[in-house]
Amino acid sequence: MTEPPTNDEETTRERRGFLRAVGASGAAGVAATSGCLGVLTGSEPARFTAGVARVPAETRSDTGFETVRVETVTSEREFSAGGQTRSVVADNTLAEYDRAVEIPNVGRYRAALYATFTTPAVAVLGETFNPVADTTPAEIARRTLARVESLEPPERTGETTLPFLDGTPTVGLFETDATLVDGVELSIDLLVTEPVRVGPDFVVGVAGYPTLLPQTDAIETLLAATTHDEASPTEQPPATE
Repeated sequence: MTEPPTNDEETTRERRGFLRAVGASGAAGVAATSGCLGVLTGSEPARFTAGVARVPAETRSDTGFETVRVETVTSEREFSAGGQTRSVVADNTLAEYDRAVEIPNVGRYRAALYATFTTPAVAVLGETFNPVADTTPAEIARRTLARVESLEPPERTGETTLPFLDGTPTVGLFETDATLVDGVELSIDLLVTEPVRVGPDFVVGVAGYPTLLPQTDAIETLLAATTHDEASPTEQPPATE
């Protein structure tokens, strides 16, 4: 079977949609709360900018993963409190990595994926208002897959804990069915960390790979090696959601 080109636009679009959906799940409600909201006054939008969670070059080389992109995903939302309306702009950061794998009877695809999503811990009057902070891996997985037509709703298969940044967060394990751009259907394993607070940000790690081709060791290595930099990324121009 002819190997699909690694820069195939439709394949890239599907992969990008899967990974960037993580960003949308957190950024879409960055200024929302489920209860009381402190009053934040001012005529100009309040802007919060996240740093970036990256995989070092040496770890990428050791695991065979390559950088797809590191980009800013900007979200803006208005909220009202105490008779005041204020816009909040969040500059979130998505870092995306992948690796080509040979899928039996199908061909070679860049189907092993790892991504980090970094979102600022929006603070209003000394309190943090960011729904990502209290979001479970199951909810992140559900929101993520709901935004990608080629993926079915996730089925939870278990959980574990793994080293990631400054902690050992719970990592949800899920399985879903995916349809590739040429109609091939595959079972996909997903790993989603609970959000980890690192300095002024929250960071979520997400990984996916074909069930038939476990990438557990590589993904655990990527999670453990991920570092957080409070400086905003400069590799790519902002992409507004």
